[in-house]
Amino acid sequence: MKLALAEPESKALRIYLAASGEQTSSEIVLAESARAVSRNAEARGLDLLGPLSLLEGVVKGLDLRALDRQLLAAAGELRPLALGTLDAIHLATALAFPQPRLSFVSYDQRQLVAARQAGLATASPGWDAA
Repeated sequence: MKLALAEPESKALRIYLAASGEQTSSEIVLAESARAVSRNAEARGLDLLGPLSLLEGVVKGLDLRALDRQLLAAAGELRPLALGTLDAIHLATALAFPQPRLSFVSYDQRQLVAARQAGLATASPGWDAA
């Protein structure tokens, strides 16, 4: 969402991603990000066309990982239990497809804690709370 709608961390995130190479996500990002961008753009009184067009460009640049039964089962087993379902799926995706120098990028404190507990390096470019 931070790449489709201006937020305080948007510039730092763009710089970070430009320097990091390949970006991978779960294919649930297709629905999750479109809904989040639409909801937030509407709340700000913005026309949806611009942000959704930007989002489409961002998503096209991602290596999307398919959901399957094994991945969903792994997400169901992740701790802490307070981690939301979609967040758990993103984390399970990162754990299932490890890459050298993988960094789990998030701005959700609960998700960051779970990623660190699972042994992943994390990043939240431009966000002091991380």
